[in-house]
Amino acid sequence: MKKVLLLLLLGFVTTQNYAQSDSSKHITGGVIQYTRSGFWIRKVNYTIGGVPASGKEVVIKLMSYPASAKEDNIAAHYNTLAWCAFGAVCASLATSLITNDSQNSFHTQSSKVFLGIGVGLIIPEWIFSGQRNHHFKKSLALYNQQFSK
Repeated sequence: MKKVLLLLLLGFVTTQNYAQSDSSKHITGGVIQYTRSGFWIRKVNYTIGGVPASGKEVVIKLMSYPASAKEDNIAAHYNTLAWCAFGAVCASLATSLITNDSQNSFHTQSSKVFLGIGVGLIIPEWIFSGQRNHHFKKSLALYNQQFSK
């Protein structure tokens, strides 16, 4: 019983500490800027009014302005579609390898079909990713318009 109470108390204390340390309250506002670095692994660095910020803080700021919130919701929708298409590509290519029975040449028609489906699904994934990026950049532009007036 003591162990359970001790674990509950420990959980309560840590939860209370994390709930009180909301880092988005430290950044008051300003123009959101971002820089990208890396080629294979994309790293995006955000700043809000010159102060470094995380992606979650940027989304909180974007959701606070109605016009940018709408565009950010559209970007989130395309993000979900892009990840679903990526999962379908991976599943099709894995199924192609499994139905091929780990041999070097294609012996079955089904492995060829699954490979074709997997390669074909790459195109919608690129389209959804491009639409996601377009709407996210538009959301940033709409948010930043309020500071340029």
